[in-house]
Amino acid sequence: MTEDEKSLFWKRQLSNPELLQLILTIFYFVLMLVVSAVEIKGVFLMPAIVMPGTEMEKEFEYWEVAGYSVLLMLSWFFLVGCYRQLIRKA
Repeated sequence: MTEDEKSLFWKRQLSNPELLQLILTIFYFVLMLVVSAVEIKGVFLMPAIVMPGTEMEKEFEYWEVAGYSVLLMLSWFFLVGCYRQLIRKA
């Protein structure tokens, strides 16, 4: 492979939307892990509490919230993909 072919190959790979989404997801998880682990002086981050004031009150770490949000988005993309396939078959 010549240098021009290698350059063109990487430009194509890095313009792939799935790869870009994967890179952003990794950065998002890293950010949430850092937020969970590092305590900054003078900054108080509110905990992520679901259903406050009830018997089923649950507190989540920031990395758990990040995981659930990524799973929610992947589920949404899966449902949209299934819907598009259904429309194409009809």
